[in-house]
Amino acid sequence: MAHDLYKKAGSAERPTPKDFFERVNQVWRFTLDVCATEHNNKVARYFAPPDHRLKPIMNAPLALDGLAQSWAGEICWMNPPYSRGVLVKWVEKAIHEAVRGAVVVALLPGDSSVVWHHELVLLNAAWVEPVRGRIKFEGMDAGAKTGNILAHFLPPDYAVANPKKKRSA
Repeated sequence: MAHDLYKKAGSAERPTPKDFFERVNQVWRFTLDVCATEHNNKVARYFAPPDHRLKPIMNAPLALDGLAQSWAGEICWMNPPYSRGVLVKWVEKAIHEAVRGAVVVALLPGDSSVVWHHELVLLNAAWVEPVRGRIKFEGMDAGAKTGNILAHFLPPDYAVANPKKKRSA
């Protein structure tokens, strides 16, 4: 069950639906959820957004701040808060950590009308995969207002074929 925090109007947090995460995890086998709380983590090992680290919910233990930790060598799942300014910090961190050796798969809003989509995602992701339909995030009454994408940020020497790309014979 989703924590009441996610039912508040205007919350920037969008907990990933378990079935959606499991489909992506079958491909990547994530080792770290870089932006989670004890109520919405999808991987046993997780880091928290800075605001949760400083203000634990319901006497939860302090989690490490995901923006301040190294993700190097990890296969990371990232579903950051979608609030303006905060989202950009997480995308910049994903790019930085991919250069340092992390694989980062990020669930992001699919809004190509914003600058960060072009200047950060399209210029730095190994590939961007549109998510079909509208995701119904945990604790939400309806599907997302916009579409989503999976942005794949990979280390420079990481050799992988896009599993969704059709190969010609």
